[in-house]
Amino acid sequence: MAAPTITFREFAVASGADPSGVRHLKSGDVDVHEAFVKSLGTSVGEQLDFGINNISNSGVNSTTKAILFHMDNSGELTTQLFNMKFWLPSVTSFEGTRRFNFFKSNYVGQSGWKPSYVLQNNSVEQVPTVLPTSGNVLRQDGSGVITGSGDSEVSEWLYLSVYTDTDEPVGLKGGPGLNTFRYRLTAEYY
Repeated sequence: MAAPTITFREFAVASGADPSGVRHLKSGDVDVHEAFVKSLGTSVGEQLDFGINNISNSGVNSTTKAILFHMDNSGELTTQLFNMKFWLPSVTSFEGTRRFNFFKSNYVGQSGWKPSYVLQNNSVEQVPTVLPTSGNVLRQDGSGVITGSGDSEVSEWLYLSVYTDTDEPVGLKGGPGLNTFRYRLTAEYY
């Protein structure tokens, strides 16, 4: 059985305009929203870039990133993607004090988009660094299943930031093709 193709997309948190209605579109589509930044992947230019944390005097929280995912192709899927678990399988590039901040935004009857949202370190949950025992992300309307590829079938918004403290060695953390800092979605389907 061919697995579904899941696509992650990044949107600019600083954009005030709500991208609801076109969250499932990709670069090159006619109606791509002004908040769309890029499709995410493992190649050069497709990774999340949290910027530079200057930790010379104190710990720093990175910029906030807004992402979501959906099925571009259902493969041989006949019904649904479910039990969706978002986690970090590898954080080996970090050696000091760090926190992988995580806020999930879905509001029934609303889009969950939080323009100019800034994650505050230690004020939200952390992305798990071990595979969760049950699903920890939902569809944008609060359902536990994704059954198609349209805008109503995207995940809830996932807002992410990375906190590092002064004991973290200086250097690049992760990068294209490396497995030293990578987010992962593990899900079941049929």
